[in-house]
Amino acid sequence: MARLMRLHFASIGHRDARLSPLTLDLRDENQGTGADTVLWLRNGGGKSSILNLFFSLLRPGARDFLGSAAEGKSRRLADYVKDGDLAFVVSEWDLAPRLDLFGTAPSRVQVLGQVLSWKGLQRSPDESKLRKLLFSFRAGAELGFDDLPIRGLGEPVGSFDAFREWLAGHKSRSPALEVTYTDAPSTWRDHLGKLGLDPDLMKVQIQMNTREGAADESFRFHDAKAFVDFFLELAMDLEKASELSTNLETFRSRLQQRPVLLLERQLFAAALPSLHELVAAVDARDTARRHLAETTDTAAGTAAGLRQRVESLERRVDDRRAAHAEAQEHARLASNDADLKRRWAVGVERRAIRLRASEAEQVLARADEAEKHAQRRVHIIESAQTLTQVESLEAQVAAKQTALDSTTRELEPLKASLQNAGSRLRLALRRSDELLAERAQEAADRRDECKRAEQRLRDEKSTGDVRSGTLAEQIGGRRQRLKEREQARETLARDGVVDSYEKAEDARTRWQERATQAAARAEQARQRHQQRTRERQTLAATVPPLAQEHGQIESQAKTARTALEQALAWRDKLRRTSILGEIQGVDEAELEQPRLEQLLRQQAEDARRRILELGVDAAEDVRSLAALHSDGYLPPTRDVEEVVRALRERKVVAHAGLRYLAQNHSSAESRERITHDPARHAGVVVMRQEDLTVARTLDAADMRLRAPIQVTWVREEEPADATACVLSPDPATFDRSAADVRRHELTQASEARRQDVDNLSRREQTCTAAANDLARWLGAWGGGKLEKQDSTLTSLVRHAQQLAERLADTQDRLGKLDGDIQTALDERGGADAETIAAGRHAERVTAFVDQFDRHFQGWNDDLERLQRESDNLGRRLAELTHLIVQAGERTHDAQQRLDELGRQRIAIRRQIDAILHRAVDEPDDAPSVTEAEALYEQLRASYEQKTSENRLQWELERLQNDLKGVRAAYTQQLARSLVEQEVRRTLSRGDLPGQLVRGQDALAVAVREHARAANAHETAQKAVAELMRKRDADDLPRDRPHPTTSDAAEVLALQLRDEAQVASAEHERWRNEAQGHDEAMKQLDARRAAHANILDTLRLVAGTLAERPPRILPDDDAAVRSTVTDLCTTLQNARAADERTATSVRTRGEAVRSLAAEERFANLKNQARDRLRADVAELAADAAKFADEFEKRLQILDVTLAELDDHRRILTTNLLGLGEDAAQVLRQAGRCSVLPETLGPWGGRSYLQIDFQVPESDADKQARMSPLIDRLMDAATVPNALSLVRQAVFELVGGRHDAFKVTVLKPDAVLRPDRIPVELLSTFSRGQQLTAAILLYCTIVQIRARRRGRGRAAADAGTLILDNPIGTCSSRALLEMQRMIAQKMGVQLIYTTGVEDPDAIAVLPNTIRLRNSHRDRGTGDLHVTEDDESVAGVRLHARTA
Repeated sequence: MARLMRLHFASIGHRDARLSPLTLDLRDENQGTGADTVLWLRNGGGKSSILNLFFSLLRPGARDFLGSAAEGKSRRLADYVKDGDLAFVVSEWDLAPRLDLFGTAPSRVQVLGQVLSWKGLQRSPDESKLRKLLFSFRAGAELGFDDLPIRGLGEPVGSFDAFREWLAGHKSRSPALEVTYTDAPSTWRDHLGKLGLDPDLMKVQIQMNTREGAADESFRFHDAKAFVDFFLELAMDLEKASELSTNLETFRSRLQQRPVLLLERQLFAAALPSLHELVAAVDARDTARRHLAETTDTAAGTAAGLRQRVESLERRVDDRRAAHAEAQEHARLASNDADLKRRWAVGVERRAIRLRASEAEQVLARADEAEKHAQRRVHIIESAQTLTQVESLEAQVAAKQTALDSTTRELEPLKASLQNAGSRLRLALRRSDELLAERAQEAADRRDECKRAEQRLRDEKSTGDVRSGTLAEQIGGRRQRLKEREQARETLARDGVVDSYEKAEDARTRWQERATQAAARAEQARQRHQQRTRERQTLAATVPPLAQEHGQIESQAKTARTALEQALAWRDKLRRTSILGEIQGVDEAELEQPRLEQLLRQQAEDARRRILELGVDAAEDVRSLAALHSDGYLPPTRDVEEVVRALRERKVVAHAGLRYLAQNHSSAESRERITHDPARHAGVVVMRQEDLTVARTLDAADMRLRAPIQVTWVREEEPADATACVLSPDPATFDRSAADVRRHELTQASEARRQDVDNLSRREQTCTAAANDLARWLGAWGGGKLEKQDSTLTSLVRHAQQLAERLADTQDRLGKLDGDIQTALDERGGADAETIAAGRHAERVTAFVDQFDRHFQGWNDDLERLQRESDNLGRRLAELTHLIVQAGERTHDAQQRLDELGRQRIAIRRQIDAILHRAVDEPDDAPSVTEAEALYEQLRASYEQKTSENRLQWELERLQNDLKGVRAAYTQQLARSLVEQEVRRTLSRGDLPGQLVRGQDALAVAVREHARAANAHETAQKAVAELMRKRDADDLPRDRPHPTTSDAAEVLALQLRDEAQVASAEHERWRNEAQGHDEAMKQLDARRAAHANILDTLRLVAGTLAERPPRILPDDDAAVRSTVTDLCTTLQNARAADERTATSVRTRGEAVRSLAAEERFANLKNQARDRLRADVAELAADAAKFADEFEKRLQILDVTLAELDDHRRILTTNLLGLGEDAAQVLRQAGRCSVLPETLGPWGGRSYLQIDFQVPESDADKQARMSPLIDRLMDAATVPNALSLVRQAVFELVGGRHDAFKVTVLKPDAVLRPDRIPVELLSTFSRGQQLTAAILLYCTIVQIRARRRGRGRAAADAGTLILDNPIGTCSSRALLEMQRMIAQKMGVQLIYTTGVEDPDAIAVLPNTIRLRNSHRDRGTGDLHVTEDDESVAGVRLHARTA
């Protein structure tokens, strides 16, 4: 690294320490390179000014100015430059010191300096007015340090600009001087780096000099991790890290944008369907609007045609109304007559029903008697048959008795007594029966009389019921008519047609007057509507031109705004382009600077030229590397390879000489043989002597050899003369170990060259792209076009606002007119509706009067008369009902008496039949029944006891039992109110079976007739019941007699029906005629109303219509209605479609806007989302364009997202490489800090040792790096290069603070080799701490030098300047250790101090004493000058180490 030789200051410094001029010569006594030097100046004399100004030359940034950070002092560079100063700070450097060649003049001297001056030579608080120019040139015979036109050196220039021109002149005249000057700190830092002056080390030295004598404070660490971070900051070459950081920044923004890109993709994927729907909706809306305009014009012409037809129909309606009234009166009279005849017919029909019921009841009574007579005849014949059986059994019993008597003659007296007793008992019973028969006949007669009385009452009640029903029906009819009237009036009152106590005639008059008034209001509203409509049409005609002009201006303004925004965004993007800022030396470039595009293209051309040069250099390295990788050695020359190839094609075993040596001899032998016979081994060897003949046949011209090649037989003796000077080839051609070293060097060189080519390619592409972009921008917007566009946009916006205000005012006026038109239309519609309603109400009142009020009094009179008759009849019917109940009770009592007598007679007959023993002759006298019965039972028991064992007796008893049963049956039959004489008469007639058949047939006929009469009676009763349910009126004709039979009633009803039919026909004829007029009137009125309604409907649907010529309408009303309905439907559909499509556009637009405004896209900040959130109208206008752009963007996003994983994988690999590189640097700390052997126990030891562990496998390393990549991607900012290195190596060793172990040797008098943790440096003494800090700094500088490509050949490591370290460490032993180690590592030490310690000062060979005691009489400033009094020649030469 470079050594500082001289420093010169001119016209600079604050007033207490002016350096004007001051030269500090730091060279050794032989005026070779810079030597270790002490600058002595008392405290407060200006040492800090010298250090501040020196470091400002190497770190020109305002933030790096030492004076602003120094303890207790706060100065700026501007504080050192006064009014009128042309200030200079100049340094001279030996860039290639040769410390091994004592007294040799420096071979590479560089002069660096800066010139400072205030604009206008006037100080200002604004530091930006301090002009600064940094300059550099290569010193030589033509121009050197002493030739500068600066006060104290050469003839000074007069101004800042003059010095710049002086530099520019040398730069143009002498390119070899490599004159460079700039005012950009970044450019100056790059220049210093190219010269080998490390600005980053200067920054460390600034930190070490922040506080006087406290350089060690920068090397205090709280743990090993802190030291490693500090060490890596200084030792690492951060170029790769910077490139990775740049890549991380490049790709981080993309990888960090991955969630955003995914979110953006989600937005596009979600928005595209909605956008497509919006595009379709916009197309549909435009189509709907065109259709609406066409339909509205059609509606205006139709409305005019409808108005004409309505007026014509109104005249025809009036004619029909008069004819209808006349026909309606005739129809009313005929209707009343028909109604009267129909009511009479109904009354007569009801009377016929009641008469038919009475007649049916009489027929049923006759049928009932006939059925009873037939049943009695059958019973008599059946009794005669039973009597026949009785007489037969009696004969059998008598015969059996005779037989028994013949066997039981001894019982004759007993039997005669028994028969005599039986006859006497029989006679007594018969006489008792006859008495009961007489009583029964009396009871029957009494019963029949009661029945006849009851029937008479029932007949009277039936007639009364019929009349009551008739009265009830008539009363119901009258009440129904009165109820209908009340209901009709209530309906009229409920509908508001009549008031509660208003007469119908008054109500009719009132409604007629209201209809007239409403018609007058309707006419007024119509006239107002027409007037407002014309006004609106006139005003509306002005809107389309205004709207069209406003739309055009808005479109122009939008286009202009978009163009301006794009131009400004383009300009800002170009101005922030780093390459433009770099060329101009500013953060934001000035695009219209002359020659900027030319400079960009020149930069691109320089990069292309350099890429070609590197490509040529790389070709040979590629060939060499290929050979080294294939067989481990450098390849022979191309000529040798060509000869070997030619011989092998001819089947000759040939080898390159050097390759043969490498394969068959050791490296030492090979080197010796090459020295003895270089031509032989630099050529080709063959295995056989005869192969030389083949070699002589080769044509060198065909092989195009560029040098002679010797072909030798391998067994030929080598010449022994080795006196010639032979320069051996690269050992890598025959030495395996040298080849390995060379392969490594070539690989590194190839990698470095590749990186250079990549950087140059990127720079060439960047410059070319920037130049092209700049040219396009200048062509589009340069030369004032941008300002003109801004002015145009402002004018368009102002004009659009004015047009918008005019449109808004016109729309307000149209809105008011629309309100007036609608109000007039509503008033007219209301008045028309009121006219129609009033007319209808008047008609309803008229109908009510005709139908009800004219008959009201007559109906009330009839109701009172009928009610009185009904009440009288009701009382009589109630009385009849009571009498009928009493008659029924009497009949019931008589029937019960008759039944009781019948039961008594049956019992007596059963007793008679049970007498089995009686005499043939009846006795004359008869005892009482009780006595006769007791005697008979006594004798019968005695007789039966004595005859019980005789068989004839058993048979007689059996026959007697049968006779007893038959007699019982016969007796039961006689109990049916039969007389035995009738039975015997029937028996006497003979042919009982024939009589029975004839009697049964007569009974069946009677039953059928009875059923038929019963059915007729039931039907008649149902008809009466139904009649009572219907409750129709029972009005009977007043002009003819009432019928007395049902047939007569039916005939009269038919006659009345015919008369009613005739009246109905007359009514129908007049009604039809009236109806014809009414229907014609209604049809005409309906047509008028329909046309008016259609017109109103059309107006309501269409709104305000412009005046258009009337359209010809169809004659058919249905066709008109259909046409207008279709038109209204079409118009409504068109408006609905317009509204629907507009709503659809709004809905789709809002859907897109809502989608873009969703919370999940809240973090998405891009123009696309903002565009999707624009106003719906603007969004709809650009929907198609957006959809197309988004589809393309979606495809790009898919590709981009697919690439991101590849980028992350590559970044992880690069980050791992960076971590491994940093680990390698840490491992080099021990090797680079090996101490000189002359340091006793420390000799040969590493001063610094850093221990840590790194995983063996690549998989484990990758696993440790991957989480770091993720954190870096998620971080707010990408770490700088240094932080990236620190994090990479930290993660590589495990991510633990205790993963590092850093130890150093503790400097002391005995140099004990004990290793101390670096975090314990703060426990050392201050002198030990300072020494340790210097040793660490030298180690770091050594590693940094090697890492920056100077390798092992770098014997020096630059210059270290410290402020008063001797004040902190005055131990000679420690100072000597510092200098010894600094010398070994090639570090030049420059100490400033104000300490009077000659022994300590003498350790450094060169001492410069300065003083600050000369005060300028003119300005009062104190000047720092050389101290001539202390030491002659200003320089004290101590012993050299």
